Amino acid sequence: MAIYFTADTHFGHTNIIKYCNRPFKSCEEMDEILYNNWSSTVQNSDEIYHLGDVIFGQNLNNAKKYISKISTLSGKKFLIPGNHDPKYIHLLQDAFTLVHEIHTINAQIHATRQFFVLCHYPMLTWQGIFRGVRQLFGHVHGLIAPNKKRCDVGVDVWSYTPVRLETLLAYMDSLPDMEIPDQRTSLTEEE
Repeated sequence: MAIYFTADTHFGHTNIIKYCNRPFKSCEEMDEILYNNWSSTVQNSDEIYHLGDVIFGQNLNNAKKYISKISTLSGKKFLIPGNHDPKYIHLLQDAFTLVHEIHTINAQIHATRQFFVLCHYPMLTWQGIFRGVRQLFGHVHGLIAPNKKRCDVGVDVWSYTPVRLETLLAYMDSLPDMEIPDQRTSLTEEE
């Protein structure tokens, strides 16, 4: 079993091609490539965490069609909803095993435990940051530079394909460390 991550698929969102300079001629081509990349990468025994913005701008009937197709994609699917997902969260819950706004996972990587906080949005700080917990996010479509502690797992960053945990970790380990704000300020009597 492998663990994969993805975000910001925006299935059905024609304008995302223009907004994010995606290399597709049409929404149908984009959707088909996203489906095919997922299917050829993730096996049924794998886990895949989608960090939000699954579909966008669909009427109820189209949303049902997209979510039905997502249900058939391989892997045990977990959703960390994004800002575009609440409209159809009741339908998305049927396509995903688990739905959480923020979720922490721990994974065994080469005889060590690695913890990750998953959220659609990038965070400046999070629980466990000083103990090696890393954060994975979407939402920004590659506009925030990654570092050792946090990384965008969106399709715009990872060639429109889910990224495997080991690949992601090796990439993050090669990056510079994150500057963390000093949270240990002393209080004066006036405060």
